[in-house]
Amino acid sequence: MSKRENRRHFIQKIGMMTLAAGSNRLLSGISPETSVDLISSDEVTGLNSLSPENLFLVLDLDLPELAAVKNALEKKGYEAGLAALLTFYRKQYPNVIKQDDDFSPSDKRNSVSIAENLEKHIFQWGPYAPASYGKDIDWAADPAGDIEWVAAVYRFYWAIDLADAYELTGDER
Repeated sequence: MSKRENRRHFIQKIGMMTLAAGSNRLLSGISPETSVDLISSDEVTGLNSLSPENLFLVLDLDLPELAAVKNALEKKGYEAGLAALLTFYRKQYPNVIKQDDDFSPSDKRNSVSIAENLEKHIFQWGPYAPASYGKDIDWAADPAGDIEWVAAVYRFYWAIDLADAYELTGDER
């Protein structure tokens, strides 16, 4: 499979997983005779986080701006490729400063606590108790039994707390 096909396949998996999570009733109405270019539900349930090796399969390393990443990957391996990718993103987004910071210091400290939980794969949303997603995150999990929980996780609502924690501490973990 080519890199472009790998990337397309990955994006289709993410899209199908999102669609399946929110539209099970809608999809159940599709007859077997209907031609739909979607990924099977078996493939969706096997969706896992990408390993560093697979991450590079979904990136277009032929883009000129990723030449240093491709070079590091080919000459020094995955760790060097990941380091070069991190360098690329740091150059793309240097010292991002929030202009309208409405968060109080106590909100920021709360973000650090939430970020520490996220590092342990513990998510919390809305009125529900925090839930552990385990060592290998199952992104289709619905620990609250509420589709809005799943939708909120897919919307990366939790990334704001990670960014705020990083802004406050400078800790990249």
